Amino acid sequence: MVKLGQFFSQKRYWIPLGLFLVFTLMLWKGLSLAPKNLPDLISDRQVPKFTLPLINDPMKIITEQELKGEVGLIHVWATWCSVCLQEHSELLNLNKQYPQYPIYGISFQDETNVVLSVLNGQGNPFKLSISDEDGHLGFELGLRGTPATFIIDKQGTIRYHHMGMLTLEEFEKNLLPKLKALNHELKT
Repeated sequence: MVKLGQFFSQKRYWIPLGLFLVFTLMLWKGLSLAPKNLPDLISDRQVPKFTLPLINDPMKIITEQELKGEVGLIHVWATWCSVCLQEHSELLNLNKQYPQYPIYGISFQDETNVVLSVLNGQGNPFKLSISDEDGHLGFELGLRGTPATFIIDKQGTIRYHHMGMLTLEEFEKNLLPKLKALNHELKT
């Protein structure tokens, strides 16, 4: 058996110990990163082109052109996402208090009848409710998870991306100033 003093004097043990320490440090650093602090690779891009049905009228097809013309929000959510369901009442309040900023809802990889049931039962905060059953639009938006909210300008450019639950407090603190600034840009 190797004694501790002999262990540190033998060079062959230093390489595995060093590699272990490096990997441990990398793991610790990686786990300490908050997902909200990841770089934003989504902003300042046009909303991707899409052709998708409305939740409440699947025969009516919507394109990205319908999202242009006013500063607003795209909100990606799902009924299978527990945080999204918790957030739903916040979106209803947000819609009541700030109706000048339309919210376009995109149901991500969800069944239309289940989404419709939630919207009919709990209320619909969305100007348009769009079905993205296959998830293609969500992936094109660079979605990392649900819920996610995007600020779009009048030209359909994504100007900001918020990951996670959107509360009224979070909206007023972080998103509302950006929305107001975009409206101010349009007037000048």
